[in-house]
Amino acid sequence: MPGIVGIFSSSGQEEIAIALRKMLMSMRHEEWYSEGQQTLDEGHVFIGWIGHDDSHGGIRCWRNESGNVVVLCMGGVVCGHEDSGNQASDIIDLYEKKGEAFVGDLNGSFCGILVDQKQRKAFAFNDRFGVNRIFLSELKGTVYFASEAKALLAISPELRRFDPVGLSELLTCGCTIGERSLYKDIEVLPPASICVVERGRILRKTRYFNPGDWRGQDRLEEKEFLSEVREMMGKLVRDCTKSCRPVGISLTGGLDSRMVMACLDGQHAQVSCYTFGSMYRDTFDVQVARDVSRASGFQHSVITLGKEFLELFPKYLNRAVYVSDGYLGITGAAELYLNAQARAIAPIRVTGNYGGELLRGDRAFKRHDSRIPFISQDLIRCVEKTKLAFGRFEDVDPLTFALFRQVPYMGYGRMAIERSQVILRTPFLDNDLAKLVYRAPTRLLKGPQVSAHIISSYNSDLLKIPTDRGLFCTESWTGWPLMNAYRELLFKTEYWSSHGMPGWLSKISSLGLSAVLQNNFLGRHKFQHYLAWSRTSLSSYIRETLSAGLRGIEDLFHRKRVMSMVDEHLSGRNNYLDEIDNLLTLCLAAQTLLRRDN
Repeated sequence: MPGIVGIFSSSGQEEIAIALRKMLMSMRHEEWYSEGQQTLDEGHVFIGWIGHDDSHGGIRCWRNESGNVVVLCMGGVVCGHEDSGNQASDIIDLYEKKGEAFVGDLNGSFCGILVDQKQRKAFAFNDRFGVNRIFLSELKGTVYFASEAKALLAISPELRRFDPVGLSELLTCGCTIGERSLYKDIEVLPPASICVVERGRILRKTRYFNPGDWRGQDRLEEKEFLSEVREMMGKLVRDCTKSCRPVGISLTGGLDSRMVMACLDGQHAQVSCYTFGSMYRDTFDVQVARDVSRASGFQHSVITLGKEFLELFPKYLNRAVYVSDGYLGITGAAELYLNAQARAIAPIRVTGNYGGELLRGDRAFKRHDSRIPFISQDLIRCVEKTKLAFGRFEDVDPLTFALFRQVPYMGYGRMAIERSQVILRTPFLDNDLAKLVYRAPTRLLKGPQVSAHIISSYNSDLLKIPTDRGLFCTESWTGWPLMNAYRELLFKTEYWSSHGMPGWLSKISSLGLSAVLQNNFLGRHKFQHYLAWSRTSLSSYIRETLSAGLRGIEDLFHRKRVMSMVDEHLSGRNNYLDEIDNLLTLCLAAQTLLRRDN
């Protein structure tokens, strides 16, 4: 993924230049990445960047006319209300007018470093949602920033150990949930942060925006809100698909990517559509997406997760764990494979990600009360504290939780993997749109009304196509409740017959039911089928990896209990897929990120 680094030292040192090189090389996930670096402030500041092989990758480094202000920015950034085309010079103009407050006028998903050589200060900053992450660490009079944790792990053996709190958060919540990272003494800047550094020391870290500023707005009348959100969505989709290079719409069978399709006019020669599919049958996503593409006048293709992926699974899992900084495992392997295929279609990927969270109150971020009998006693105590901490963490209104908790924390691992292969865009993470949604009548955010209004305003024909869950957005179709109930039943049945299979059903399926479930349900809704795969083509790999992979982290896990759990899972007597996923991820993170040469 595109990455940036910054080193701020109290004294110019030759070793710092070596460290910068190590940091950049740790983020070279593909041979076709390009890179650059600069030395500033008389050798006290080093900045560097690496990522997609041209300007469309979303990294800019720019100086003002006098050369004393330099900004390095990653991501899609808009200055004020006008699209800057990601020109960092606009950010410099804002800084020279407003000083440190410049970052409050930036819109989009970004992170960056601004160096003022005259004042001998630097500013690391990120967007309001915290989508583009900044990791930081202070070591021996030097401050290190990086958009990926592995860049910091590359330069210091002292950092190469798991943080017990961060580890317990990963096991309990699926991610870390605060300023701690997964690694000891590496922090994560919260959303909407600016960190001020002067000659190797952090002066202060502040938040330039509080979601409470948006919560306090007056509510709009329904008609006024719908009119404004419709107009804004049209503009945002046009901005997302604006490019001189091919653009791919990652199309599903739901409402969010369909809103994107509705806002297009069918005249985009550079735009095509694709859907991720199952090896067993055409999912409802594929079936619906194909119809939506045809109705919109765009070409459509299917990228299948199948036998080739399974044959190369160890390679993709290893890389996914590394790219995501240890935050995502087996699902990340699939994301890495699929997004590499998507890049061959179009280097820019436009998705409907976060539309459901923003406009319909969808929530996927929950605490996992998973069975973890294999962890040490010290780690058990951390897990219990994490459960209490998550209760405080989620004690906000649903919209704030979705935008400022779920998006930056739960979404980091997957987004890191996706961006390593494609330039990722979504219209739904926009400051002005989010601010507007805080003014919506409450009842509109509890169902598909807003999504349906946007679709019908731009292309009403798309409402005649049922969603993957069997939902018609127009009440004129009297048959949709039955279709909705039928597809919801299939959705739940597939979940219970695969990833979410309870232990008692596992025991029954081990007697011969698994083949029946696989033949009749797998691939209806999902394209990843790890429960079935873990007991067939991936079983040897799982056993061998976990049998040998606990080396160096034995103090965290009980090996005998781990292997007993693996035996139960692979034999079909129980379902420990989540636990095995966590263990595989941590074992590979230890191998690829913690045990490395200096």
